[in-house]
Amino acid sequence: MKRLIYALAFFHLLLISLTIFHALDKVYTLNAVVEKSFSFVCSLNYSVWRYGFFSPDVGRSNEIEIKTYDSQNHETKFSTLNGFNFFLSNADLGKRFYGFKVYNVADTSLQGLSARSVATRMMNIFPDVNKVTYTLRSIRYPTMKDYCKKKPVEILDIYTTTFTLPYR
Repeated sequence: MKRLIYALAFFHLLLISLTIFHALDKVYTLNAVVEKSFSFVCSLNYSVWRYGFFSPDVGRSNEIEIKTYDSQNHETKFSTLNGFNFFLSNADLGKRFYGFKVYNVADTSLQGLSARSVATRMMNIFPDVNKVTYTLRSIRYPTMKDYCKKKPVEILDIYTTTFTLPYR
C-alpha cells in the first residue's frame, strides 16, 4: 500500500514539474488523445493545467475601481486589487464578489446596473460625495515565457461611467 501511495505522489509531482518547466506544452496541444487524458488526470489531482504563473495560458482577471470626489474635489479610490473589503464582511462574501466580477465583465446590462448601485451606495454612505467614477478593467497576465521576455500585463478598461450630483 505504501508503494502505491509513493508511486501516486511521485506521478503527481512529476506532472507538476513537467508542467512548470513547459515540457508538456506542445505534447498536449498537438495531440487530442493526450490532451483529453491529461484533462482527466487533472480532474482527479489538478496537476497538469492551471498552475497559475507556470501554466501555458495563465488566464485573466479583472478589477473594479471606484473613485469618489467630495465638494472640494478630493479623490478617494477603492480598488479590488488593493485591500478592497468595502462591501465584504466575511470570506463567503469575498468568494461571491469574485464571481460577481467575473460575470460583470461578460454582461453589459449588469455593468450599468452595478455601477448605478455602487454610486448610490457611495453617495449614501459618504454624504459629502458628489461624484462617483466606476471603472471595470480586464487584466490579462503573460505566460512564464512572455514574462521572461519582459512582456507587460495587459490592462483594458471595459466599462467606465461617472455619476454626478450637481447640487450637493
